[in-house]
Amino acid sequence: MIRIILVLYLFVFINSTLIAQAEFVEVDNLVYQFLDRMYADRFIDDYNSFEKPLTRKKIGDLLKQVQSRIIELSLMDRETLEDLLGEYCFDTTGELTCYESLISTPNVEIPKYNFFDDNEKYLFFYNKKDTFNIFVNLITGLSIISSRDNKNNYFATLASYGGEIRGTFLNRLGFQLYGDNGVAFGDKEVGMSLGFLKHNYKFNEKEEEKFFDKTSGYLNLDFNVVRFKIGNDTRRIGYGNLFPIINDPYVRQSYFDINLNYAFFNFTFSHSKLSGPMSVISDSIAGNINQIEDKYLAYHRIGFRINEHLSFGLGEMIIYSARGMDLSYMNPLSFYKTLEHQNGDRDNALLFIDLENRSIKGIRFFGTYMIDDLNYGKIGTKWWGNQSMLHAGIHFYLLNKHIPMDLEFEYLRVSPYTYTHRINRNNYSNGEFGINGDVAPNSELLFFKINYRFTPRISLNMEFRYLEHGANYYSADNGELVNVGGDLDLGHRTGDSEESVFLSGFKEYSREFCAKLNYEPIRNVTLSGELFFSSGNYDILGRDDNSYILGTITIKI
Repeated sequence: MIRIILVLYLFVFINSTLIAQAEFVEVDNLVYQFLDRMYADRFIDDYNSFEKPLTRKKIGDLLKQVQSRIIELSLMDRETLEDLLGEYCFDTTGELTCYESLISTPNVEIPKYNFFDDNEKYLFFYNKKDTFNIFVNLITGLSIISSRDNKNNYFATLASYGGEIRGTFLNRLGFQLYGDNGVAFGDKEVGMSLGFLKHNYKFNEKEEEKFFDKTSGYLNLDFNVVRFKIGNDTRRIGYGNLFPIINDPYVRQSYFDINLNYAFFNFTFSHSKLSGPMSVISDSIAGNINQIEDKYLAYHRIGFRINEHLSFGLGEMIIYSARGMDLSYMNPLSFYKTLEHQNGDRDNALLFIDLENRSIKGIRFFGTYMIDDLNYGKIGTKWWGNQSMLHAGIHFYLLNKHIPMDLEFEYLRVSPYTYTHRINRNNYSNGEFGINGDVAPNSELLFFKINYRFTPRISLNMEFRYLEHGANYYSADNGELVNVGGDLDLGHRTGDSEESVFLSGFKEYSREFCAKLNYEPIRNVTLSGELFFSSGNYDILGRDDNSYILGTITIKI
């Protein structure tokens, strides 16, 4: 027993002399765009872009890989790297000399706090080498939005305030706690324009409610090759911009996961809590009582790096409900579909395969194919139960040497009834929203994006989406609902047609354009402007146009 304890001590504490920040970098951070580009240009290896977020330690290691070949970078990428090295100074060097703290830090020599200089700034930080560090920020934001639909204009101001505490114990145990509160002044209809308000429970609880809030937090135990995490935060799984496996940015999931990364393969297992359907019970004493069924999502994937150019992965997911956490799905090493049969064929199992290729320097090819259900004897027929999702994309960085611009193309096809289930509470949703984003079954999406960098601190992103959707409709003959597999909340029913045709039903289409300009004039002060316009026929009443202009300032102190 003493020998075992000694081995663990040596493994954890002696190996902790390395720089190892075990906190994660949020999925929306622009560093991921830079790393995607560096991976396509072959400046970095061992980069898994399928699952995000990554730890600060991992990002620091990748930035150091690029730094070792800085002379080969374009002028813009060289300047961008230097800017990122300033932001991730502690994660790459272990030094705090490029950070500033508003509250004096004991026994640490740091530059004097100057809000207008170019150093990374914190309200407070502290570091005792190889033992403990902590970083604290206050974060405030102000947004002004003008929104318009077919009939009206809406104006509102959104103000938020909050903070973040993060740090690492013994170079192994990372932690983070984030929270903010906000209030909307003006028309509440802006919530229909902005995703984070549309999906916010508190903001939509009552018609007169103007308050909104959000939080995240986790503990992460990182041993380099293997790590263990439990928490609640935003994660995205899948390649490109669409993240077709998990893209649940506004609701967030509470989960624990295990990640193993060694040499040519990596393995991830996670188990998440989701929210099922909500109903309201009226009580004469307590008033209205919300009842929400718990449901769960288990996910595992094994990925292989075949060579320096090609990688692929195999994964499974299972959604189950109407009981507590099922031990059979908490086993990382199992076949969910077989377990689902053993459990009585009452859950929703999904299988996927993905691949990524960079054989042509400066170009990334990727794709994911998911099977929701399949009958091999009915392949090639119109049987409704052959449910699948196809996502494919190509990102061009070939112009980067001369023009700091990226071109990104993606295609998504979701067949009828995919993500649904005959037991509706087992559909692929979290609360009222799809886990894979906002693309419904029986849909086809074309996506195009341009990223242009004027300077490392000024960037312009422009997106265009064209979506076609075959929606369920009511029959003109008898007024009954015709189910063509176009509604996430309605699986195949007894009596529905045994055949389905892709994009059949009431044809909905939408065109969306979004342009976003980001500018960081001072470190930790971000200005952004966003223009959004959508046009389409979302119901039988005819065309529906929506647009908004949004301006935001975010300050971290």
